[in-house]
Amino acid sequence: MQFLISKGRCAQFSIVPTHQQATPCHQLKIENSPIRNSPDNLYPFRELSLQYICGMKAMIIAVAFLMLCTACADKGQRVQDLQQVVLDLHDSSMVKMDALYITLEGLKPLRDSLEMDSLPPSPELDEVLEAITQIRQADDEMMEWMANFEPVEKEAPAEESLAYLEEQKKSIIAVDEAMDASIENGNQVIKKYK
Repeated sequence: MQFLISKGRCAQFSIVPTHQQATPCHQLKIENSPIRNSPDNLYPFRELSLQYICGMKAMIIAVAFLMLCTACADKGQRVQDLQQVVLDLHDSSMVKMDALYITLEGLKPLRDSLEMDSLPPSPELDEVLEAITQIRQADDEMMEWMANFEPVEKEAPAEESLAYLEEQKKSIIAVDEAMDASIENGNQVIKKYK
C-alpha cells in the first residue's frame, strides 16, 4: 500500500501479514526507508505485523471494557455510601425527638400559667407560643421527610439516584438544624420564665 506521509513526499508504508503467531514488540521488523537520510523525511517507515496490530486493538478494547466496568461499580458504591449517609443523618436526628418532646412538655405549663395570669396577650406569652410553634414545625418537617423519603432501588440509574440522595441529604440536614434551633430556643424560654 502506498500513502502520502509528509510534506508531499510519497513513501511506502506496508503492513505485511505473517503466518506466524502474534509478533511480540521486541521482534517487530523495522526497515529503514531508502530516503531516510533525506531532511524532509519526518517518519521512519515500518513493516508491521497484522497480527500485532489486531492484538493491540484487542488489548485496547479489553482495557476500555475493564475501565467501564470499574466506573459502573464505583457509581453503584457511591450510591450505596450516600444512601447510608442520609440514613445515618436521619437516625441521629431521630435521637433528638425525645429532647424535642421534653422541651415541648416543659413549655406547655408556662403557656397555661401565662394565659391565666394575663388577660391581654403579653410578650412573655407570645414568646412561649412562638417556641411551641417552632417545635411543632420542626416535628412536622421530620414527619414529612420520613413520609416522602424512599430508598433508591439498585436497578435505578446511578446519576438519578445520586441527585435524589443529594437532595434528600440537604433536606434532612435542614430538618436537623430546625430541630436543634427549636430545642435550644425552647430551653432558653423555659429558663427565662420558670
